[in-house]
Amino acid sequence: MGAGAALAALGGVLLAPITLLYPDMGVWVLVRGFAAMTLGGFGSLPGAVLGGLILGVMELVLGAYLSTAFIDISAYVIVIAVLLLRPTGCSAAKCRAGLIGRCPARPPFPS
Repeated sequence: MGAGAALAALGGVLLAPITLLYPDMGVWVLVRGFAAMTLGGFGSLPGAVLGGLILGVMELVLGAYLSTAFIDISAYVIVIAVLLLRPTGCSAAKCRAGLIGRCPARPPFPS
């Protein structure tokens, strides 16, 4: 947890000289990070890295062949599509009772 805070602080220090200070200055990073994590699965670090790579390639392809407006909305489209089609992500960790909690793909009542 301390390493994550240190990396976030370092990112803020590196980003501060090239941009102005405004209230929503990190939202684009947050949305793309959440989309990558959703695509890869919430319990899987390799899946999240793979999700980030897929999201980056998708943004470049959509921006190059269709329109640059699709670069900004592609993260939102990824989140909506993954949550509708596969709520656990592409490579989510196995859900175990008591460790992760209730698996999103499991029905709430026993059948």
